[in-house]
This record gives sequence, C-alpha cells and structure tokens, in this order.
Amino acid sequence: MTTITENGETICECVAGYVYYLPLDSCFIPYSRGPCTSGYHLAFPNGTMTVECSKNPCDDDSVVYQNKCHKFLKSGPPCPEGQTLTVSEENYEIMCQEVMPIIYQLIVTPTKRCSAGSRMAARGICRQLL
Repeated sequence: MTTITENGETICECVAGYVYYLPLDSCFIPYSRGPCTSGYHLAFPNGTMTVECSKNPCDDDSVVYQNKCHKFLKSGPPCPEGQTLTVSEENYEIMCQEVMPIIYQLIVTPTKRCSAGSRMAARGICRQLL
C-alpha cells in the first residue's frame, strides 16, 4: 500500500510474496489473475520490476514453468515432493520451493448480554442507563 513519509516521499509496500499494482494502489500475488480480466495475469514485462496485466498463455490458475503450463501455488509435479510451484520473494521468478503453512487461529469470545435498562461499555462492563 502507499505510504507518504514526513519528507513527502511515496513508498509502496506490500507483504512478502506480493507485488504493488499502481493502477489500483493495491498488492497482489505476482503471476495470479489479480485484478486482470480472464486470460491475463500480473506479470513483469520485458524484465522490469513492475507488474502489469499481460496475456497468460495458460489457464487462469496456471503459469509457464519449464516451457509447460502448470498449476500455480500447488504442490506436486513439476516440483519435487514437499515443494510448491511459487514465486521467489527475492527476484520474482517462478520456482519450486518449500512453503511454510500459515496457521490462522480463530478467537471466539463468549456472548455477554446486559440486563434491560443497561448497555455494554467499551471494556465489556454493563452500565446502567441514566
């Protein structure tokens, strides 16, 4: 996302594995369809380090690797066991590599209700209405 520093400089930052797409001021996974229309994907034209929507010679969820179309972000062939066809975070080249799973934890809070004539305050404490 775009950040403006105290000096007025614009910095575009995305989390690891994503690239900045200027027309939408957003971050996307390179070589994915992202904001592009069907049949196109976010690619680096002519060796540049900025992405644009380019014609994808494969299906929407596939990329060219070793001169063939393969499912992107999937484990299995053409990658060795335990590796996934993904993008290098260093140079954005398509490659097979081990990918650490992301574990999400859902926090469920108990539902607390306040009695009639009171409302819940910010800290979850019921306060009597005046």
